Amino acid sequence: MASEITRNGGIAVCAPVAPDDAVRKDVRAMIEPVGAFVLVHVDTPLDACEQRTSARRTEADGAEPHAMSRTFESSERFRAAVAHFDRANAEDPNVETARGASHPKELLYAQRMSEALERFAPDASEVVRLAVRSQHIRRWTVPRDSYPEGRDGYRRWRTDLGRFHAETAGDILRQVGYDDATVGRVQALLRKERLKADPEVQLLEDVVCLVFLRHYLAPFAARHADERVVGILQKTWRKMSERGRAAARDLDLAPELRVLATRAIG
Repeated sequence: MASEITRNGGIAVCAPVAPDDAVRKDVRAMIEPVGAFVLVHVDTPLDACEQRTSARRTEADGAEPHAMSRTFESSERFRAAVAHFDRANAEDPNVETARGASHPKELLYAQRMSEALERFAPDASEVVRLAVRSQHIRRWTVPRDSYPEGRDGYRRWRTDLGRFHAETAGDILRQVGYDDATVGRVQALLRKERLKADPEVQLLEDVVCLVFLRHYLAPFAARHADERVVGILQKTWRKMSERGRAAARDLDLAPELRVLATRAIG
């Protein structure tokens, strides 16, 4: 669209999210054959953004609190981290159909996690948003069937998965410029350290449970007997905070799933 406007003598002002130089070069290549191209690349350090936000907070009477605390979303490194997470998950050979299109399974899961966090906790911190987006990063490379059957094998698989996700996300976060403290905090969230005691770990777990209930409970129930589904619902409920449970009660579940949920939690 911008190239057509330029071709016909107009001026197009665009504000794309383009954390990678290759993307900016691609855009330039589309425009320059038909007219002038000017790039204004904003790369303000996060610390400077936070200082400006703090200074303006006293002047912004009536502003929404969470709007003031989310300047990190416009930072180069946050956008780059999300883009790298998504590229990693886009390699998933397993696909799932949603909204009339096929998607790499773990990329779709990551997007659903971010959407659920936005609904449930729009004021969530940067580290929580990073952990949410990388919760299942490259999960398909550590398959369940590579571990023994049974409860012990399942627990080993889940423990190793947490470490794997933490290490994989940590490598990406360091690559895009995050410091060791931030990387370590995201990794602790992904390993679910101090669940129930750490509010941000609990927030991540609540979002995991809400995404399961909204998007994955129905296909799970279709494959398993009712008693198995009731048991899973009871385990899910125990993991959630009271606030998470309140959000779960508001989900628009199918009637047959709501019957099973009532059996599970009353």
